[in-house]
Amino acid sequence: MVYQLTTRDINSLLNRFNPKEKAYSKKEIVKTSKKYENKLCLVLEGMVYLCVENDNFEINILGYYGRGEFITHSMLPDDKQGVSYFIAKKAAKIAYFDTDDLIKYMMSDKEHMEKLMGVITHQLEKKLFSHCLVLQQKTIRNKLIYYFKGEQSKQNSDLIKMPMPYSDLAEYLGVDRSAMMKELTKMKKEGLISEDKHIIQLNFE
Repeated sequence: MVYQLTTRDINSLLNRFNPKEKAYSKKEIVKTSKKYENKLCLVLEGMVYLCVENDNFEINILGYYGRGEFITHSMLPDDKQGVSYFIAKKAAKIAYFDTDDLIKYMMSDKEHMEKLMGVITHQLEKKLFSHCLVLQQKTIRNKLIYYFKGEQSKQNSDLIKMPMPYSDLAEYLGVDRSAMMKELTKMKKEGLISEDKHIIQLNFE
Protein backbone atom coordinates (compact mmCIF):
# COMPACT_ATOMS: atom_id res chain seq x y z
CA MET A 1 0.00 0.00 0.00
CA VAL A 2 1.31 3.46 -0.96
CA TYR A 3 0.88 5.96 1.89
CA GLN A 4 1.78 9.15 0.03
CA LEU A 5 -0.16 11.13 -2.54
CA THR A 6 1.69 11.85 -5.75
CA THR A 7 1.55 15.22 -7.48
CA ARG A 8 -0.83 13.61 -9.97
CA ASP A 9 -3.09 12.42 -7.12
CA ILE A 10 -3.14 15.88 -5.56
CA ASN A 11 -3.91 17.61 -8.85
CA SER A 12 -6.67 15.09 -9.56
CA LEU A 13 -8.34 15.83 -6.22
CA LEU A 14 -8.02 19.59 -6.71
CA ASN A 15 -9.47 19.45 -10.21
CA ARG A 16 -12.35 17.18 -9.21
CA PHE A 17 -13.48 18.97 -6.05
CA ASN A 18 -12.14 22.51 -6.50
CA PRO A 19 -11.76 22.88 -2.70
CA LYS A 20 -11.32 26.14 -0.87
CA GLU A 21 -7.61 26.91 -0.48
CA LYS A 22 -6.11 29.14 2.17
CA ALA A 23 -2.56 30.42 2.55
CA TYR A 24 -0.98 30.76 5.98
CA SER A 25 2.07 32.78 6.93
CA LYS A 26 4.85 31.40 9.14
CA LYS A 27 3.69 30.73 12.73
CA GLU A 28 0.03 31.38 11.85
CA ILE A 29 -2.57 29.08 13.43
CA VAL A 30 -4.20 26.82 10.83
CA LYS A 31 -7.99 26.78 11.03
CA THR A 32 -9.36 23.38 12.06
CA SER A 33 -11.86 24.52 14.72
CA LYS A 34 -15.32 22.98 15.16
CA LYS A 35 -16.47 25.01 12.17
CA TYR A 36 -14.20 22.77 10.11
CA GLU A 37 -15.09 19.43 11.74
CA ASN A 38 -16.50 18.06 8.49
CA LYS A 39 -13.40 19.08 6.54
CA LEU A 40 -10.39 17.02 5.62
CA CYS A 41 -7.48 19.42 5.16
CA LEU A 42 -4.69 18.63 2.69
CA VAL A 43 -1.33 20.36 3.01
CA LEU A 44 -0.36 21.67 -0.43
CA GLU A 45 2.72 23.67 0.52
CA GLY A 46 4.96 24.23 3.53
CA MET A 47 5.02 22.42 6.86
CA VAL A 48 2.34 22.25 9.57
CA TYR A 49 2.91 21.18 13.18
CA LEU A 50 0.37 19.66 15.56
CA CYS A 51 1.15 21.19 18.96
CA VAL A 52 -0.24 21.03 22.48
CA GLU A 53 0.46 23.62 25.17
CA ASN A 54 0.11 22.73 28.86
CA ASP A 55 -0.79 24.90 31.84
CA ASN A 56 2.86 25.93 32.23
CA PHE A 57 2.89 27.23 28.64
CA GLU A 58 5.23 24.44 27.57
CA ILE A 59 4.71 23.47 23.94
CA ASN A 60 5.10 19.91 22.67
CA ILE A 61 5.14 18.89 19.02
CA LEU A 62 2.90 15.86 18.47
CA GLY A 63 3.10 15.65 14.68
CA TYR A 64 4.34 17.33 11.52
CA TYR A 65 2.73 17.35 8.10
CA GLY A 66 4.06 18.38 4.70
CA ARG A 67 2.83 18.40 1.11
CA GLY A 68 0.35 15.64 0.37
CA GLU A 69 -0.52 14.92 3.99
CA PHE A 70 -3.92 15.31 5.65
CA ILE A 71 -4.88 16.98 8.90
CA THR A 72 -8.31 17.30 10.51
CA HIS A 73 -10.01 18.71 13.59
CA SER A 74 -10.50 15.25 15.10
CA MET A 75 -6.72 14.84 15.47
CA LEU A 76 -6.58 17.55 18.14
CA PRO A 77 -6.31 16.18 21.73
CA ASP A 78 -9.05 16.82 24.25
CA ASP A 79 -9.04 20.33 25.74
CA LYS A 80 -8.46 18.86 29.21
CA GLN A 81 -5.02 17.73 28.02
CA GLY A 82 -3.98 21.26 27.10
CA VAL A 83 -4.52 23.81 24.37
CA SER A 84 -3.90 22.10 21.04
CA TYR A 85 -3.66 23.53 17.55
CA PHE A 86 -2.09 23.24 14.12
CA ILE A 87 0.45 25.91 13.26
CA ALA A 88 2.34 26.72 10.07
CA LYS A 89 6.03 26.12 10.75
CA LYS A 90 6.73 27.58 7.32
CA ALA A 91 4.44 29.52 5.00
CA ALA A 92 1.81 26.96 4.06
CA LYS A 93 -1.19 26.42 1.83
CA ILE A 94 -4.10 24.19 2.85
CA ALA A 95 -6.96 22.78 0.76
CA TYR A 96 -10.25 22.16 2.62
CA PHE A 97 -12.20 19.14 1.33
CA ASP A 98 -15.71 18.27 2.40
CA THR A 99 -15.53 14.84 4.01
CA ASP A 100 -18.92 13.72 2.69
CA ASP A 101 -17.90 14.56 -0.89
CA LEU A 102 -14.70 12.55 -0.52
CA ILE A 103 -16.63 9.56 0.82
CA LYS A 104 -19.05 9.67 -2.13
CA TYR A 105 -16.10 9.85 -4.51
CA MET A 106 -14.37 6.87 -2.91
CA MET A 107 -17.56 4.81 -2.93
CA SER A 108 -17.96 5.36 -6.67
CA ASP A 109 -14.46 4.24 -7.59
CA LYS A 110 -13.04 1.15 -5.87
CA GLU A 111 -9.46 1.70 -7.05
CA HIS A 112 -9.33 5.27 -5.82
CA MET A 113 -11.20 4.31 -2.66
CA GLU A 114 -8.58 1.76 -1.63
CA LYS A 115 -5.68 4.09 -2.28
CA LEU A 116 -7.19 7.18 -0.70
CA MET A 117 -8.47 5.27 2.33
CA GLY A 118 -5.03 3.77 2.81
CA VAL A 119 -3.40 7.18 2.65
CA ILE A 120 -5.93 8.81 5.00
CA THR A 121 -5.83 5.96 7.54
CA HIS A 122 -2.05 5.90 7.58
CA GLN A 123 -1.66 9.64 7.94
CA LEU A 124 -4.43 10.26 10.48
CA GLU A 125 -3.89 7.21 12.67
CA LYS A 126 -0.69 5.28 12.04
CA LYS A 127 1.49 8.37 11.97
CA LEU A 128 0.38 9.35 15.47
CA PHE A 129 0.76 5.73 16.63
CA SER A 130 4.31 5.72 15.25
CA HIS A 131 5.07 8.81 17.33
CA CYS A 132 3.84 6.97 20.42
CA LEU A 133 6.28 4.13 19.68
CA VAL A 134 9.14 6.61 19.36
CA LEU A 135 8.28 8.22 22.69
CA GLN A 136 8.18 4.81 24.39
CA GLN A 137 11.83 4.12 23.58
CA LYS A 138 13.93 4.21 26.75
CA THR A 139 17.05 5.94 25.42
CA ILE A 140 17.71 8.96 23.24
CA ARG A 141 19.59 6.77 20.78
CA ASN A 142 16.67 4.40 20.38
CA LYS A 143 14.30 7.32 19.93
CA LEU A 144 16.54 8.68 17.17
CA ILE A 145 16.86 5.29 15.49
CA TYR A 146 13.10 4.75 15.50
CA TYR A 147 12.57 8.25 14.15
CA PHE A 148 15.16 7.81 11.39
CA LYS A 149 13.69 4.44 10.40
CA GLY A 150 10.26 6.03 10.14
CA GLU A 151 11.57 8.77 7.87
CA GLN A 152 13.52 6.17 5.88
CA SER A 153 10.27 4.33 5.18
CA LYS A 154 8.36 7.52 4.44
CA GLN A 155 10.99 8.96 2.10
CA ASN A 156 11.86 5.50 0.71
CA SER A 157 15.57 6.26 0.91
CA ASP A 158 18.63 5.79 3.13
CA LEU A 159 19.31 9.48 2.50
CA ILE A 160 16.89 11.36 4.74
CA LYS A 161 16.09 15.01 4.25
CA MET A 162 15.38 16.32 7.74
CA PRO A 163 11.83 17.71 7.78
CA MET A 164 12.39 19.85 10.87
CA PRO A 165 15.25 21.66 12.67
CA TYR A 166 16.97 19.84 15.53
CA SER A 167 15.42 22.10 18.15
CA ASP A 168 11.96 20.95 16.99
CA LEU A 169 13.10 17.34 16.68
CA ALA A 170 14.10 17.37 20.36
CA GLU A 171 10.60 18.60 21.23
CA TYR A 172 9.05 15.91 19.04
CA LEU A 173 11.15 13.20 20.69
CA GLY A 174 10.55 14.59 24.18
CA VAL A 175 14.27 14.92 25.01
CA ASP A 176 16.74 17.63 25.98
CA ARG A 177 18.22 19.24 22.86
CA SER A 178 21.82 19.32 24.09
CA ALA A 179 21.64 15.66 25.15
CA MET A 180 20.19 14.74 21.76
CA MET A 181 22.95 16.61 19.92
CA LYS A 182 25.59 14.76 21.97
CA GLU A 183 23.99 11.44 21.04
CA LEU A 184 23.92 12.40 17.36
CA THR A 185 27.63 13.23 17.57
CA LYS A 186 28.34 9.80 19.10
CA MET A 187 26.33 8.10 16.35
CA LYS A 188 28.34 9.94 13.71
CA LYS A 189 31.67 8.96 15.32
CA GLU A 190 30.52 5.35 15.43
CA GLY A 191 29.64 5.48 11.73
CA LEU A 192 25.94 4.81 12.27
CA ILE A 193 24.98 8.02 10.47
CA SER A 194 26.63 10.77 8.47
CA GLU A 195 25.30 14.23 7.67
CA ASP A 196 25.70 16.87 5.00
CA LYS A 197 23.54 20.02 5.06
CA HIS A 198 20.70 18.37 7.00
CA ILE A 199 20.75 15.30 4.76
CA ILE A 200 21.21 12.23 6.96
CA GLN A 201 22.82 9.08 5.56
CA LEU A 202 21.78 5.98 7.48
CA ASN A 203 24.47 3.30 7.82
CA PHE A 204 22.49 0.80 9.88
CA GLU A 205 19.71 -1.67 9.15
